[in-house]
Amino acid sequence: MKYIHQEKLPQGVELMDCIKTGGNSTIYSAIWDDEEYIVKSYNQKNKDIDKRFEREVNAYKLLNENEIECIPEIRLIDNENKLIIMSKIKGANPKKNELVRTDFQRILKIYNSLEKEKLMMNNNIKIVDAPGNILDIDLAINELLKQLKKEIQTSKKYNLKSLKKINKFAQNFLELNRSELREIRMLNRRDIIFSFSDVGSHNTIKTKSGEIFFIDFEHSGWDDQVKQICDWLIRPNSISEMEGINLIKEYLYTKPSARRLLKLQLWLPLCCIKWLLIGISYNRKIDKENIATIEKQLELYKNSQSLALKYKAILIDK
Repeated sequence: MKYIHQEKLPQGVELMDCIKTGGNSTIYSAIWDDEEYIVKSYNQKNKDIDKRFEREVNAYKLLNENEIECIPEIRLIDNENKLIIMSKIKGANPKKNELVRTDFQRILKIYNSLEKEKLMMNNNIKIVDAPGNILDIDLAINELLKQLKKEIQTSKKYNLKSLKKINKFAQNFLELNRSELREIRMLNRRDIIFSFSDVGSHNTIKTKSGEIFFIDFEHSGWDDQVKQICDWLIRPNSISEMEGINLIKEYLYTKPSARRLLKLQLWLPLCCIKWLLIGISYNRKIDKENIATIEKQLELYKNSQSLALKYKAILIDK
């Protein structure tokens, strides 16, 4: 088991187990003053690790400043050694169909409390726009199309047919929804929240008493709330269709607005493409099941009208 050097840790901290190792950080369980803690050690060899660490530290500062009680308590932040020591939340990542309607009510209540205009910030807190944000919808779409084009140019034969089909869909979708996109441009600085960004069941902890906690804020920053909702819905292996319906109901009912529905209609299909490209970048080959799922979603979301009808049906069924 690969441990961090003991001399980097405060006196009295005893590492117990290595819970998770990734390219950017390693997570350990630890004992300190007879209490259970989690130690997050950042890999200082990564070129962008300073930005990730800074985002996470500022996220904890902001959330603590505003008394947002959905995060672990921080015991120590070590800027020199890139360490964060936090309380251990006794719970687990929810599996599919383990999140119920009341859970999504709690999640949306937390998200709505993170609206930019509601948050207090002192001079020591520095929050920037989240990586890959959609505050500038034109920039976000152009970046997505650029990635798609790059994959088509460099793709192997087994991916090419599907990628071309998806690229054609993207172009047709944008053409069909040109007027809606113009409207979104005028609204693109509305609904700004402090976004955790890397959202999903993998960074959510549910306790036995039903409390919801969030972890991992390396990609956090200002963003449009709809992107966070779409990532919950589309991210592979995150939530079931029924859970997704409950999430959408809460998203559209906590703050009913045509603007929210329009943004959902426009970004959800593009979010499908985004996650497909993320999958390719990790696996370099599109899984047949993955493609079938994505194509089914894209067919359903051919244009705003079909998506609007789908979600109106959900709303009526509330």
